[in-house]
Amino acid sequence: MSKQPSHNLWSQNLHFATYKADITVTILPDIDNVFVHGPLWIKSKTLAKNLNIQLKRGQYLAFEIKDMFSDGASVPRPLWPLMHPFDHDLLAPAIAHDYLYRQKTIKLYVYDRIKGEMRPLGLRHINRKAADALFYEKMRDFGASYPKAITAYAAVRAFGKKAYINGRI
Repeated sequence: MSKQPSHNLWSQNLHFATYKADITVTILPDIDNVFVHGPLWIKSKTLAKNLNIQLKRGQYLAFEIKDMFSDGASVPRPLWPLMHPFDHDLLAPAIAHDYLYRQKTIKLYVYDRIKGEMRPLGLRHINRKAADALFYEKMRDFGASYPKAITAYAAVRAFGKKAYINGRI
């Protein structure tokens, strides 16, 4: 039996302040995963707060994701009619969350929206609480309703410990 070719599931231009990144997510039907072609830049104020990093007005922490597999949002199949793993308001936040759970130590940048520049901040360890808080923040940024975002956040807080420890999603 020959493998089915991958097909484009979702393509979206993500605009963060004055810089933008193009991301294409390709579904791989035989393994129920998506492959992320980067770069995907994620900016966050919540991450800075959870890592006790002081930022000036107009600054955000940022990190880059490229070339990784994700299963989208890990939603049990019976709940897909209510919250699908590839919903537009869940997919990019879930990809960022998966990345943080796997990497745990990432290279961070400070993006200054006012000056329009990005400078490296160095490697930082990302704990589970910070990764989960970023997931919630990005869901809200991508338009998830409060009930949907808080339900998904509560699920990762309740059931994500093993995935974080093992680094597998």
